[in-house]
Amino acid sequence: MQRRKSITSRLSSIALPAIFVSFMLFSCEKSDPEVEAPAGQEAKATKDRKAKQRTDEIWPRISEQENITVSEIRENSEMEILTESPTTAEINALQEKAVALLDKGDFTALDEMATGFLNGKERFPNGCWKIKAFHEFFELNDNLPTKIWESRGEALGKWISEKPDSQFPRISLAAFYVDYAWRARGGGFASTVSDEGWRLMTERLGKAGDVLEAAFAETEITDPSIYVIATRIALGAGLPPDAFDSFVVASLELEPGYHHTLLSRGYSLLPRWYGEPGDWEFFAKYVAEENKEMGKERYARIVLDLFAFRQDTVNYRKLDRDLFKEGVREIHAKYPDAITELSEAAYLATVAKDRKFAEECFDMLGDRCLVPVWKVNGRMAHYRNWAKTGKW
Repeated sequence: MQRRKSITSRLSSIALPAIFVSFMLFSCEKSDPEVEAPAGQEAKATKDRKAKQRTDEIWPRISEQENITVSEIRENSEMEILTESPTTAEINALQEKAVALLDKGDFTALDEMATGFLNGKERFPNGCWKIKAFHEFFELNDNLPTKIWESRGEALGKWISEKPDSQFPRISLAAFYVDYAWRARGGGFASTVSDEGWRLMTERLGKAGDVLEAAFAETEITDPSIYVIATRIALGAGLPPDAFDSFVVASLELEPGYHHTLLSRGYSLLPRWYGEPGDWEFFAKYVAEENKEMGKERYARIVLDLFAFRQDTVNYRKLDRDLFKEGVREIHAKYPDAITELSEAAYLATVAKDRKFAEECFDMLGDRCLVPVWKVNGRMAHYRNWAKTGKW
């Protein structure tokens, strides 16, 4: 409980940093809690037993198998099958346009695109902010050669040179360096990362921090996306909790309706990173209560974001379920094409055996079956039929 109180006090009274001087004062080599692997067979067996016990506790078993029938596969096939959501389709189209402008060197048009997204508070069909996605448009596939990554970084640097008073190229370049840092580290256990991988990650996170410091010092910051990038740097660098929380406070002061920094902070509070069991749930409840008008949606988005990341992250029994349900209803009322979020809500309610709310979520979805969520043909029909009949 004392730890929970400290989160509350930091969020309510923290002083906001003028610039991010702390970004250069880190070493990520010893601060990678996600990847610490137990040594030896005995430790591995203990870890496996605990993982199974935790999975059984979080996910009450509906059945040993899904029992999807041929008729349900047929029923599923007659739905509106979507290989991508309306949001993803729009993101892809805008990304293609933005990258083309960067390659062409039309930095004025890029600034105008970002300014329009920010000033208009433009959202995708699922309610996510376009300005947040804008800074991710310039990400590259990890498998691409280093020279292509370097070329992309140079192009973003030219944008800064051409538009030195603009915040947008600096935020985009910082986001690029964070991705470049994680490319060097890779996604394996800490023991699998080479010395060169750690060195490059530290170096690139440092560059990202430098870029953000320069953005605060040399431009007027009105884009809350800068604080999402800041939390990503903090995650990789192992900065103290006060740093994370200062970014949350600053983001909310700049734009209370911008929820993406909250999602990033929620993720950082997972036990696999810098939290303890119960921390992210406490944080989600706190930021919901901090703003009654937006709180329900905030809470639901944090829950759904973590459930989409990894299903066993969310223990339905430990949620404020009324708050969650009201948040999902608000998302549907404001963004009826938030198909990913509604699908995840239906999925979560089903595996948690909440038939009544599962049926409500399926009613919100209608016959829209999003393949990236349901994955198995017939699964949505099977889950929906259970919600309606109680028969598995």
